[in-house]
Amino acid sequence: MNNDILFHMKDPETLEGEEKKRWTAVFVVMIVLFSVCCLEFLNLRYDSLARYPYKDENSRKLIRQYLTQEEIEYIIEYSIPPNMFIAYIQEDGFSIYHAAEYKELSQSQWDKSPSDIVRMVEETRNIMSVAELASYLQENNYKYDDVSRWIRMESEQGIELIPYAMNTDAYLNRQRSVSSRVPNVHELPEDIPSGSTSRIDISDDLQVPLRSLCSGISSAMNSARACAGLQISRGYVSYSDQEFAHQAAEKEHGTDASYYMLPGGHDEHQLGLAVDFVIDGLDPAYFERTPQAKWLRENAWRYGLVQTRTEADTSITEHVAEDWHYRYVGTDLARTLHESELSFARYKAQVIATSNPEPGETSEPETSQAPKN
Repeated sequence: MNNDILFHMKDPETLEGEEKKRWTAVFVVMIVLFSVCCLEFLNLRYDSLARYPYKDENSRKLIRQYLTQEEIEYIIEYSIPPNMFIAYIQEDGFSIYHAAEYKELSQSQWDKSPSDIVRMVEETRNIMSVAELASYLQENNYKYDDVSRWIRMESEQGIELIPYAMNTDAYLNRQRSVSSRVPNVHELPEDIPSGSTSRIDISDDLQVPLRSLCSGISSAMNSARACAGLQISRGYVSYSDQEFAHQAAEKEHGTDASYYMLPGGHDEHQLGLAVDFVIDGLDPAYFERTPQAKWLRENAWRYGLVQTRTEADTSITEHVAEDWHYRYVGTDLARTLHESELSFARYKAQVIATSNPEPGETSEPETSQAPKN
């Protein structure tokens, strides 16, 4: 009977040809799908921050949401704590690789928002270091909008934003700018005669010296007239007004416009430290020949003011001579210039060329333009 059963059993059928290939493919696909499902399940349970030593759950949630796996590996490798970057992680332009720069700038710009900190670092980091930016933004120096305007409009032209615009010896020319900076200025005191129908503002640093100068010339010339007839026709000029004047000069003088009127950011009047004198009732064309002009040339230095646009200096200043134009530089530097018989422009040219401050010079380190990696 057993033999009968065996006799009637058929040999097992095997798959051949196309059918075998089809079932093999199905099997492979099932294995792949199973493997993928297993990996996805494991990934769901995998904590990408398992090696991150900081356990603040709110921070970890933000890290997973805003950082890539590569960036997460970076903060783990270098053990970067959340308090270094969490305040900035949601801001536009944020880069985890610049977190230390955000933190550094925020220490001096503590009143700025995280978005402001990120924006300032990202816009300037290829131009200057955070330490340099912080020095520009120190009290009484620049606002960030001034720095930003310089970056957009002048930095690529090789024009320098001078580091310490609040110094009384700050030096401007065609290559050196204060951008759109607004100094601390107030209206000309009532006891200093004005030669303009418009309001005249001058720097706070100039108020007392100018009053003393007026008293000095009145006494020296035994004049009953206030300031011996001297009047102030021009003081502080804003960036926008200087730009407007420069554009008008361009229409008249073309490419030579800057010789007669510097563009906004480059003129001493924008510092609030420069004044133009006139004499009451006299045509300005005759100013140079007057006793008042002679007294100024000989004595203005005693009050910290020097003539900065002389005929002898036009090759350095690249600006037309203006005998009526005086600039406050401080009594110490004015005395140094008087005793050395150097003009302000020649003195500053030497200082900048040697990068070695001379006696009486307020230190003004030159700005490094080397890009930061």
